[in-house]
Amino acid sequence: MTLLPDRHDATIAAPIVLVVDDDPGIRLMVCEALEDAGWTPIEADDGLKALEIVEHTLPALVLLDVVMPGCDGFEVCAGIRAKEGAEHIPIMMMTGLDDLPAIKKAYEVGATDFLTKPLNYLILTERVRYILRATATANQLRESEARRAAATRISGLADWSWSPDTGVFEVSEELTELLGTRLTEAEFTFEHFLDHVHPEDRSAVEETLHALRPGQEVKSLEHRITRDDGEIVYVEQFAEFVDGDDGVKALVIGSTQDLSGRKKQEERMIQLAYYDELTGLPNRAFMLRQLRYSLAEAERTGTQCALLCISIDRFNRINTTLGHDTGDILLREVVERFSHSLRASDPFVANHDGSSLQDNLVDPRRETDTLARVGGDEFLLLLNQIDSANVAGRVAERALETIKVPFSIRDTEVCITASVGIAISEELASTPDSMLSRAKAAVQQAKESGRGEARFFDEAINRRSVQRMSTESKLRRAIEEERFELLYQPRVEPVSQRWLSAEALIRWNDPEQGAISPDDFIPIAEETGLIIPIGEWALRTACRQIAQINAHAVLCDFRVSVNLSGMQFHSGRVAGQVEDALNRSGLRAENLELEVTESILIDDTDQSFGLLDTLHEMGVELAIDDFGTGYSSMSYLKRLPLNTLKIDRCFTAGLLTDPQDQAIVTAIIGMAHSLGLGVVAEGVESVGQFHSLRTLKCDELQGFYFARPMAFAKLETALLAGAFDGPAEPAKSA
Repeated sequence: MTLLPDRHDATIAAPIVLVVDDDPGIRLMVCEALEDAGWTPIEADDGLKALEIVEHTLPALVLLDVVMPGCDGFEVCAGIRAKEGAEHIPIMMMTGLDDLPAIKKAYEVGATDFLTKPLNYLILTERVRYILRATATANQLRESEARRAAATRISGLADWSWSPDTGVFEVSEELTELLGTRLTEAEFTFEHFLDHVHPEDRSAVEETLHALRPGQEVKSLEHRITRDDGEIVYVEQFAEFVDGDDGVKALVIGSTQDLSGRKKQEERMIQLAYYDELTGLPNRAFMLRQLRYSLAEAERTGTQCALLCISIDRFNRINTTLGHDTGDILLREVVERFSHSLRASDPFVANHDGSSLQDNLVDPRRETDTLARVGGDEFLLLLNQIDSANVAGRVAERALETIKVPFSIRDTEVCITASVGIAISEELASTPDSMLSRAKAAVQQAKESGRGEARFFDEAINRRSVQRMSTESKLRRAIEEERFELLYQPRVEPVSQRWLSAEALIRWNDPEQGAISPDDFIPIAEETGLIIPIGEWALRTACRQIAQINAHAVLCDFRVSVNLSGMQFHSGRVAGQVEDALNRSGLRAENLELEVTESILIDDTDQSFGLLDTLHEMGVELAIDDFGTGYSSMSYLKRLPLNTLKIDRCFTAGLLTDPQDQAIVTAIIGMAHSLGLGVVAEGVESVGQFHSLRTLKCDELQGFYFARPMAFAKLETALLAGAFDGPAEPAKSA
C-alpha cells in the first residue's frame, strides 16, 4: 500500500488516485494500471478507511466500489462530498450491478462517472485521464473566472427574468444559444420561450411558472425543449418569485440548465447496463424486464408468449481457429440475419429502433418480438401474443435454416449450426426466471441429442438433468470427503491359478444413496473433469495399499493394475502423479501397471507415445485395455513400449460358442506373444473358458470364475491365507 502523503504536500508530482475496493485482486490490477499510466495510487479496502484517508490527503480522483461490507460505496461517496475541500473531487464508481436504480443512486450521492465490472483496464486509464483533465480545467475556471461565468460554463446555465405584470422577458445570450433561435435577446418574448417547450411538457411548465408566489422556495422542473433546428434537448428549469420594492416590479427569476451531457451519460450507463455493446441488442437484464411484462400481457389477453434460447454450436472453435475478431463479425452477421428473417412482421426491439433507451425501460409495453444477446454465443428471442406453440416451433425451424447458410467473412466461408430450446408461457407457473431456466434446459437437451435442432422444454428430461446436476454436486463433495473405495479383482496364472496381480476398481459409497455404480458416475466425472482428481486418488490409494501387502516378505512381488481415463491421460500431469504415488507409498515401479484404451492413444499419437515412453522409463508396466474393440493397429503396437494386451470380455464370452470370437482370441494371443507381450483375458466365468484359454497359453486370467472384486482387507487376508501360491478355493464349474 502506498504511504499517505501530507494533505497539503505540494511536492507530489504525480496525481494521487484513491482506489477503494474490498477485493484485493481488483485493487492490485487497478493500482498497477494507474502506476503504469504515471499516477500515484493509494488503497483502501473498506469505506471507513477511505473516509479516513480523505481526512489526511485530498486525492485527485477516487475510484470507488459500490458493493462493500459495512459502509457501501454510496455512503462513502456522500461522505467524501460532505468533507471540506472534497466537494469537487471526481468520484468514479465501480460495480457489477446492472440495475437502473443503482446507477441513478450513484449520481444522486455525487458520483462523477460510473464503471461496470469486469473492468477494461485500458479503458479505465483513459477514463481516469479524461476525468482528471476535465477536473483540472474546471478547477482553473473556478480560480480564474468570476462565479457567474464559471457557473455558466461548467453547469450550462442560461438565465432569464419575466415580469408577470408588464410581460417583459429578458434573456441571456446563453439561452438564445441553447434554443438555437435567430431572434436577438431584445426580440425574444415569454411566448417565444413557451413555444420552444416540448408540447407534451408545456402545460406543466406554464402551471409551475404561473403558480409561483412570494416567499416560496425555488421551484425546479425537468422538461424538454425543441430547438429551432428540431433537436430535442433536456433541461432543468429553476425559477423563483422575487418581490419588488422601491418602485421595482416583481419578477420571476429563472435559469435553464442544459442536461444534454448528463442525459447522454445516463444513456451511456443504461446502454452499458441493459444493452450488449457488440451487437447493440438488449441484454439479459432487459430481457427479464420485457419478459415480466409479456407474461402479464399474455395472462390478461388469454394469449401465449414463447422464449427461444438460440445457442450457436461449438462457437469456441471459431474464436480458436479464426480469431475473436472474426467471431465478433460472425455474431453481428447472425444478428443481421435473425433480424430480417425470423418474424418479418414484427421488428425486433433494439437500441436503434428509434425510441430512447429510457423510454424502453420506463414503458416496456410493446407487441413486437425482442431479440437479446445473453452470452458469448447465446441469444434469446421473445415471441409475444402467439396463439399456439406451433408458431414458436416454426420460428425455431426458420432460425435453424437461416443460420445454416454459409457466412462469408474476410474471404473465408464459415459454416455453423445452432441449437434452439423453446419454453411456452402456459407451461407450469411461468415467471421470467422459470421461463429462462426452461428455455436454457431445452437448448441443453437439444445439444445433448445431437445439436443443430430445436427442442421444446421436456419436464421428464429436465428432471434427469436436475438429477445429473445433483449427482455432480454430490460427486464433488465425495471427492472432498474421499468417499470412494477400491475393490480388487485378482488376475491368476492359468496353470497354477496363483494370484499374480489384481485390477483396482473404484466404487462410490454415498451416505444417502449407498453404493453408486461406476456406470452412473464415471461418465459424469469425465464430462465435468472430476475424473482427474478421482483418478489421482485411485492411483495413490492403490499404490499405498498394495505396498502394504508387499511389506509381507512372501508377497513382495504382487502387482496392481490401475485404469487411466482419457482426460487424466491427456491432462499432462500423469507422469508426476505416478512418480509421487510411488515415492509416497514405497511401491516398486515394476509392481504398478497402468491400463489405457486404444481410443485414448489414437487421439493424439505423438503426445501419447511420448508419455508412454516416459512412464516406461520409470519402470512402470503398461497395458492396452479392451484390446480388439477400438482401433487395433500393428503399426502402433510395434512402436509403443507396451507390456500387456487385455482381451475384452466380449470375445471371452463367445469363446466356446462363436468361431469368430475363438479365432480373434487365438489371433490376439499369438500376435501378442510374437511381439513379446503378455496377454490377460477378462470376463472368465466358466470352467470351459478357463480350460480353453489355458490351452491357448493365455498368460493371465481374470473373472468371476476365480474371484469377484473384493475389498482390500479381504484381498490381503486371502493372499496371506495362500492365494498367492495357488487358488484360494477350488475352481468352480460352469
